[in-house]
Formats: sequence, C-alpha cells, structure tokens
Amino acid sequence: MNKAIIHISDLHIMNFFDVDGIPLTKFNSWLIVNKQSDNDRYINAFIDFIKKTYPDFSFYLVITGDLTDSASSNEFEELNRILNKICNDLSISKESVLIIPGDHDVNRLDAQNARVKDSNKKAVFDYNIEKFKEFSTFYNTFYDEKKIFDAQKAVSSVLAIDEAKILYVGFNSNFHIGAKSGKGFIDPDTLEKELIIINDSYDNTYTKIACFHHNFIPFYKEEVKGQWEPNNLNDVKRLLEIYKMDSCYVYGNEHTPYSELKLGVKNISIGSFSYKAPPPTFNVFKINDKNYFLENTLYQLSNHNIKDLNDFGIWDLYNGGRGEIEKIDLKTPVAELPLVFSDGLPSAEVIKSELPPKSEDYIPFENDNKKHKELLRIIKKENLFHTGHFHWSETSRAHGWIDVSKLLSNKDNLNKCKKYIYETLVKSNVTYDFVIGLGVEGNILATRTAILSSKPYSFLPYSYRYDDHSKFEKLLNFDNNSKFKTILIITDVVHDGRTIRKLIHKKREEDTTSEFFVGVEKIIVVSLFYTGQLPNSKDKYHDIINKHEEGEDFDSENDHLENRIEFHFVSHIKVEECPYNKNNYKTDCIIVKEGLGCIHKFYTEK
Repeated sequence: MNKAIIHISDLHIMNFFDVDGIPLTKFNSWLIVNKQSDNDRYINAFIDFIKKTYPDFSFYLVITGDLTDSASSNEFEELNRILNKICNDLSISKESVLIIPGDHDVNRLDAQNARVKDSNKKAVFDYNIEKFKEFSTFYNTFYDEKKIFDAQKAVSSVLAIDEAKILYVGFNSNFHIGAKSGKGFIDPDTLEKELIIINDSYDNTYTKIACFHHNFIPFYKEEVKGQWEPNNLNDVKRLLEIYKMDSCYVYGNEHTPYSELKLGVKNISIGSFSYKAPPPTFNVFKINDKNYFLENTLYQLSNHNIKDLNDFGIWDLYNGGRGEIEKIDLKTPVAELPLVFSDGLPSAEVIKSELPPKSEDYIPFENDNKKHKELLRIIKKENLFHTGHFHWSETSRAHGWIDVSKLLSNKDNLNKCKKYIYETLVKSNVTYDFVIGLGVEGNILATRTAILSSKPYSFLPYSYRYDDHSKFEKLLNFDNNSKFKTILIITDVVHDGRTIRKLIHKKREEDTTSEFFVGVEKIIVVSLFYTGQLPNSKDKYHDIINKHEEGEDFDSENDHLENRIEFHFVSHIKVEECPYNKNNYKTDCIIVKEGLGCIHKFYTEK
C-alpha cells in the first residue's frame, strides 16, 4: 500500500467565551469549543479531501504545535475529540502520530500561579511541569498512557517509519515561554544527551527530519534569526549538524506556508491548519521508496469565506509559488557488503598471521561497538593505518601507526570523533573539574567537550614534543591549589600510558605542570584510540595505564608510578611494540641494525 505523511500545524482551537465568561463575537480559528457541529463540518471536508486525493493510501500524522489557542482544559478536550475523529476516519494508528507543543499550548496562568506558591522563586518559564499540565493531560489521554509527555525533555516524541528508514524527531522549543511571549529555546546540554540516545537507537541509514514549532528562519518577518533566541539557535543548529539531523527542518508557528533551501538545509514552514488569516494550509509528503524521496505537496483553502460556498471554502492545490522544496531526498540504502581493505592495507588474515599468538590474559575489544566499527570503517576507507617498522623516538617504537591528523582533517570525520569523545564521557557518567587537551590532536578533539561542560580548559603538548613548542604553550596558565580535584585529559591515542604518566610528573624549570597535579585526587583520561593490550577483565580497563610498581625493565628516567588514572577509550586497535628497549634496539633490532628501508623515524633522539 502507498504511504504518505500528513503534516498539519497551528490548529488554534479556541474558547467560545473570553476570560470574563462573555461569549465572543469574532473568532480567529475555524475550530471553536462548543461548536462541535461546525468543527465536524470543517474536519469532514479535510478528511473527504484526503480520501479523494489519496485513495489506497495509509497515513502518518505530524502536528507541530499550537494545537490550542490558550491551553485551557476545554480546548484540549475538543482537540482530543477532533484528533480521534481524524485518526479513526483515516485509519491512522496512534503509534503513527507525532505531536509537539507550541507556545499557545503553554498555560501561562498555571505557570504564574506555580511561581506564587513556590518559596524558591525562579523565572515563570522554568515551571515546565506546571505550565504543561493541561497539555500533558491531553497528550497522555490521547495516547492512552502508552506515550507520556515529559515537560523536562528536549525531544517530545519520535515517529519512526522503519520500512522507509525515515525518522521524524519532534522537539519542544518552549522552555523560555512563560507569562509573556517568548522565543524558541532548548538547553544545549539536555538536547545533546537526548540526541546521543536517538543516534544510538536509529543509525545513519535513517533520514532524520527535525520538527519544531518555532521556525529557524523568518518567512514573512524581518528577524534574522527567525523566532529563536539568537545564541541558542546557533547552539541548537550546531548540534543538529553534528548529529546528522540537518537534512530537513519543519516548522509551524508563523502561519505562512513557505519552503527554502538555506545553507544546504531544507526548511519547510507548514502554515496554519485552521487559523483564518492567512488562509489555512497543510502539507502531504508522499513516500517514494523506489526513488528514495518524499514528494512535498501543499494544499490551501480556496474561495475562502465566499458566502455561496462553505464559509471556510474548499481544499485545493496551493499554487501561490511560495517556496522551492518539492521533495526531501531520502538516504539510498547501501548494500551490506563486507568492507574491503584498501590497496595499501593488508588483509585481516595477513595482519593476524604477523602478530604473535595471543597470551592467555588477552581478550579483544567489543567488536560490535558501534563507534569502534565506524572508526574502523573510516581507517580502512581512508587508508589511515600505516604498516612498517616505526621508530618514533627513544621511548616510542611500534609496528604500526594510525594517521589521526588525516582523520581529523575531514570535517565529517572530525565531528564524529569529537562527538564520540563526549558521548563516552556522558555514558560513563564522568564528572570533572578541569579539562586538558593533550597534544594538537587532543586539543582539537577536546573543544566540544570543553564548551559543553563549561569547565576551565587548557592545552599541553606531548611530553616528547616539548621542544617543538614555544614557552607559553607549555604552561597550563592555571594555579590549582587543590581547587581542581578531578582532571580530564583528552587525547587521540594512548598506547601504554607512559606519555600521560610522564606529563603528570613533569618537572622542568620553565613549567609547573607537576605542581598542578599535586593535589589532584583523580585523573580521567579519554582517548579516541587505545593501541595497547587489554586485560582479561573489563573491570580492569580503567586501570590500564596506571603504573603501580617498578618492574625489571622500568624506565625510571621516562616513566613514573601512578595510580590515580581512570582510563576510557572509544576504539581499540592493538598495535604491536618493537620488542627491544632503548638500550639495545640499535644493536639488536635487525631492521634498525641492517638499515632496512621500511624504518620510519619521526623524531631525533634529542
């Protein structure tokens, strides 16, 4: 059966009486409480038009806010009746309906009363539970308690059309709507945490369409930032871009039907379903799953208010030339074939045969970890793993190397990596007082965590690259004095932790790094890659890069004992070490001794 998404907005179901209980003589909406027969005539005309225009279709329904005019209980009761009628007559299941609130669905009197009763006064708009009490009652009733509205969440609801790999995500943009009129606002930290969950639940094969009540760009007004608080809009759009929810934005609010491609993103304003001026409109998005797009069609009431027809007119195609978006492209499914290593990279079998046998205490990292698999896919595709025998410096030797610099030079890959770092912290419920980006790559990876956490932030170069940096780059520029108890260090790659331990205890005349860490109780290290050996128990993962005692080969010059580190990593790709130490690799390592051509020396011995 053919499928389509009906998208309506701004019903503005109105009270018959004003606030003094006096009957109104003029109504801005065609849907009025206490006028059920007139309402049914309006809704029946809509239902009949849908059935005639789209025979043999099954439907989904999306509604983007301002369902009522003043958020009173009787308005919501009539709304519930109307929506049940639409769903029943068009055979739309409640699971196929997405509803988000608008600013007119905020009961401002309830919010004000909540503040009066509260001894701990806060802004009226912060009484989210109270101001959405009537909306929540309607929402929970309409869905028979199978879906519950949470006034504290940024994401009101999602609608997944799995067979077409389409995900509508409905957002509540009314967090700063209180006693007075306000603009769209969503707390970025709350938003990000919920986007992480959505991305984990629905992978990148889904086309994600973001639905808001407040519009990002103005269609008939002069505001540069639409109906949003400007700074918050920048934060919200940035997060939508990072989490790949920026193929299309759909809004209500302005009552003006329009569509526009802006900065690579499709923006569609639905208009109002039943507000009298301008004439009511709605959209239908027909799913074309053969050619992978949604076909966008806009409808409007014509002959609006002409007396010899129905007062409200008749539904017809809109041909006013408002907008340019005729379709929304869907993601073309990719055949699930095994990834092939690029020419410069040996096959998995070759790598396996060259590695020494696993010791009994070694177990592989979780191969089904989504982030690990995505990073592995990029490394294969971009040929970022370099084979050969690498001698980086006196204390850094390995058989392989991941080109993280090249990985981060691609904008999409960079955003993913920064996102994975932050998600690792969020999922681990990590708390910290201070953030350090370690090395140039670590500094790049740490930026969004530093911004979103609002913690003090600084940069340190790798200990073995100190001579490559100016004096001011080697300074944390913060005095600790036991103020910062838990330090977060973000870096790109960790192998055995020696570099981290050396950094923590580093003592030089020109810096005070070691003094900064004297009063620190915990050091959390998060790396994009861990290239060393994993212990046999996951419980020991966090302890991997601590050094509890001096062994036979302990390098007292370049290593230190340390037990405060809690280690987290996104991906594990084991890289084998050169078996020779700094004292004998020149004489005993045959590759170095014989000057074979695959040697890579990254740094001078100095």
